[in-house]
Amino acid sequence: MLREKPSPRCERRLRSLLLGAASSALLVVPAAAQEARPGVLGEVVVTARKRQESILNVPVITTAVGAAQLDRLQVTNLRAITSLVPGLLMGEQTATSGIQISLRGVGTTTIDPGVDQSVSLNIDGLQLSQGLALQSGMFDLAQLEVYKGPQSLFYGKSSPGGVISLRTADPTDRFELILRGGYEFEAREQQEDYIISGPVTHDLKVRLAVRHSDSQGYFRNLAVAYPNSGALTPDDDHFNATRRNLMRMTVLWNPADNLEGRLKLNYDRDRIKWANTNELTNCPEGLRELSPGKPYRNPADTCSLDQNAYIVGMDPSAWPGIPFHGVPTLDQAQRYGTLEFNYRPAPHITVTSDTGYYSVRTETLISSTGASYFGTPIASQNDYHRQDLTQELRVNSDYAGPFNFTAGGFYQDGDVFLQITQRSNLLSGFGLAPIRGAGTQEIQIASRSLFGQLRYDILPRLELAAGARWTSERRSDTARNLLAGGAFVPLKTPAIQSKNLSPELTATYRPTDDLTLFVSWKKGYKSGSFNITVPANPSDELSYGDETVEGFEGGVKGRFFDRRLAVSLAAYDYKYTNLQVGALVQPTPGQINLISRTVNAASSKVYGVDFDATYLTPIEGLVLRGALNWNHARYTTFNNAPCWGGQTQALGCAGNFNASGLAQTQDLSGLPLIRAPDWQGNIGITYETPLSHGLSLAIESNTQLSSKYYTFLARTPSAIQGAYAKVDLSVTLKGPEDRWEVSLAGRNLNNKLTTGNCGINNAEGGLLGLPTSLAGQTTGGRTSGPAGLGETSCYVDSPREVWLTLSWKPFAGR
Repeated sequence: MLREKPSPRCERRLRSLLLGAASSALLVVPAAAQEARPGVLGEVVVTARKRQESILNVPVITTAVGAAQLDRLQVTNLRAITSLVPGLLMGEQTATSGIQISLRGVGTTTIDPGVDQSVSLNIDGLQLSQGLALQSGMFDLAQLEVYKGPQSLFYGKSSPGGVISLRTADPTDRFELILRGGYEFEAREQQEDYIISGPVTHDLKVRLAVRHSDSQGYFRNLAVAYPNSGALTPDDDHFNATRRNLMRMTVLWNPADNLEGRLKLNYDRDRIKWANTNELTNCPEGLRELSPGKPYRNPADTCSLDQNAYIVGMDPSAWPGIPFHGVPTLDQAQRYGTLEFNYRPAPHITVTSDTGYYSVRTETLISSTGASYFGTPIASQNDYHRQDLTQELRVNSDYAGPFNFTAGGFYQDGDVFLQITQRSNLLSGFGLAPIRGAGTQEIQIASRSLFGQLRYDILPRLELAAGARWTSERRSDTARNLLAGGAFVPLKTPAIQSKNLSPELTATYRPTDDLTLFVSWKKGYKSGSFNITVPANPSDELSYGDETVEGFEGGVKGRFFDRRLAVSLAAYDYKYTNLQVGALVQPTPGQINLISRTVNAASSKVYGVDFDATYLTPIEGLVLRGALNWNHARYTTFNNAPCWGGQTQALGCAGNFNASGLAQTQDLSGLPLIRAPDWQGNIGITYETPLSHGLSLAIESNTQLSSKYYTFLARTPSAIQGAYAKVDLSVTLKGPEDRWEVSLAGRNLNNKLTTGNCGINNAEGGLLGLPTSLAGQTTGGRTSGPAGLGETSCYVDSPREVWLTLSWKPFAGR
């Protein structure tokens, strides 16, 4: 049930309270300078090399964020961590392809649900490469770790850009009960957490965590349907209203000193109403019509990046059999889990078994044109399912002598299934059939790999490490035409096979216990796959090949001033070849709509510098943080990028002419990669101080800075997201022994609206969704035709969030 919006007076008071808290923070910090607290920065342990190591010693460029900081800043989803990790950006996307994620500009730029992400997600040892998985997992965490650069040796084929690793909380040694309620005022979101944890027997502990949230959405939908056009007026004035239920159970079993088992079971159910929608942000020729008397865009739409959108639904009376009553919707259920065993058969040998299972089922309804006034001619209904079963077995040694090793094997059996139904508007006036296309595609994945690393202490403080990962993978694609009774569709390439060897060499020198220098050379790759965005036609070439990377990185990590200051400085230089990039291919006569294609179309050079520092100041309880990423990521060769709708030869569409004399490709060589700003950084402050009567106060702030970057493949100003800054701040009051706390947190307080995922097509004047023989679009000619140039539309990142959270831990301190 939808909740009533708080009164404007109430919201003004809450904003005033938040701004007052910010002013108090500026006044409190100098007052605490009277006493200096002796101490050191705490040790941070990470698992970048599949074993526990100090972040100071591991020769990997790593960012680690603890649970306390994530909670204080109300980081409740993976998209929010971009403010804490320079170089990491995400593009919103709610269709079956999921979130698009980039690290140092290396990432996925396609909406194809058959592609693997270039930055993989690892949750408690489960390796996930599908974008939908990025919407889950940020709940009851112990630590977040981001490993930058290729991680193929230890994390496999889907990590040429890096890895995001989440370690969720384990059961506690003592009984614990946590009740937490939160309210976000901008989206009117209610959130409740219930966590119970503790021992069951002397060798068995259990933790159960449950979250429920209900949000009305940050954005307003002001659309009004054009009469008798098959359009549906929204039933409320918001879109992206989300209802979510999360549950995780952890069982920790420790029957002997040398054996430990850990079981993690997760369930995530999401339903997003008025989903898969974006905003028009650039309409170069003003208001146009689909055809005379069929206005595509509401006259009130300003075509700008704001919190107002105009998205009409599909009137069921004009769309026979349409699901969700014609409302664009995403309904999704994810089930996944891991079973980990650690066994020490000898004092210096650990054998680890990681078994993982992942299943996602998603049903979506999408308006193919995003029409905001007259009913869209075409809508797409997608039923998507992916299932993965993985098993990894590895052996680690930790001998006191000069030689140590890691060795293991991994396999993955996966199944990706998509059923697409393309429905037509019977009132559009174009004489379309009720079902224009219907088909299925199913990708079978069988992947096997062996990996190993030998570490040799050539000197007491100098370690040389050499390793490699060999992978063999086969993928097959089976397509069926449901309009022909489920008949098989013969494909040009129904199966692909790849074999890859990814070596890695590393030298690590630790002249003191507080200083580490390292340099490494790495190779990595991401396996090819198939395009499954639309029903297949006979003899279609849907496959694309592997993406590879090779290069160097090196740096220095140290702790100084009696371990009050931790500094990391690193440089990297990588070359990527056969990049898997996605672009909208303009329709040809007879096609139903635009086609999103993933192709091996480019090579790129990515080099830069990462810096971060943490300083425990002489002011008791005050910690300063800062991080900076300078990144030069450019396409070195990309001369066959598809043109965008209406692009003329003068605007760069000047390659690969067809029989009609129209160009089909543009040259983007030298252009920055998508979501690859030259500069990104953050500055943060943590301040904690005791108060009277057992109370304590915690203040957390973080400011994210970014230079401009491109959001899609085009040399046009509408593709550029400008430079920005976003400010986060929280104030938390804790009771005696932390039994209760009240927190007021603001994210993006300056309400800077940004985007990481845009596209350009001629939907407004070019009849997107119809054969181009009916449209006025001309792409690749000397003029753009009567339809004019394409319009830019974007998925908008989260605007300002203001959270009030109450937590109660009745058994804390006992």
